Amino acid sequence: MMKPAAECAAMMLGMGESRKGVSILDVGAGSAVWSLTFAAKDSESTVTALDWPAVLKIAAATAEGMGLQDRFTALPGNYHEVELAEAAYDLAIVANVTHIETPEGNEDLFRRLRPALKDGGEIVIFDVMAGQEQGDLSRALYALGLALRTEQGQVYTFEELQGFLETAGFTGAAFAAIPVPPFTMGMITAKKEE
Repeated sequence: MMKPAAECAAMMLGMGESRKGVSILDVGAGSAVWSLTFAAKDSESTVTALDWPAVLKIAAATAEGMGLQDRFTALPGNYHEVELAEAAYDLAIVANVTHIETPEGNEDLFRRLRPALKDGGEIVIFDVMAGQEQGDLSRALYALGLALRTEQGQVYTFEELQGFLETAGFTGAAFAAIPVPPFTMGMITAKKEE
């Protein structure tokens, strides 16, 4: 379902063009559709997917199905607890994760990811966000669903996520809507302070 949005985001970020040889950490990777789509655009980019062991089996199958298993590494565990190598990654992807975290959980996660990034590295957040009028109804229904099925889930605004990033030491947060159906996905990029 997220493949068209991941393809669009890869193009927007210049994967395989202005960005090559990128070491990607995919946090709460799920099927790893975002990171693997990015890596598919450049033969030198690699993916480390961080998620629960059972979920990483799905991500590994996705990598194999895309012919990227030789550039895929699984890192099993809780992303709030797994030890991350310092200054190892150019890009940390946090896709469809922020909406299940509390404000404190998001700040903690971003703070943990910062040392894992190389100097000048970036974090990129993908999630349901305001920014596309044609997605307003879908976003409202999604927010309602989160409220009904979770204790703390919520759709955060760009300004809220920007604040969490700044607290964690990231700068230059910028928002871009991902203009593909269902017109609910947004992207925030921010840099690691050097």
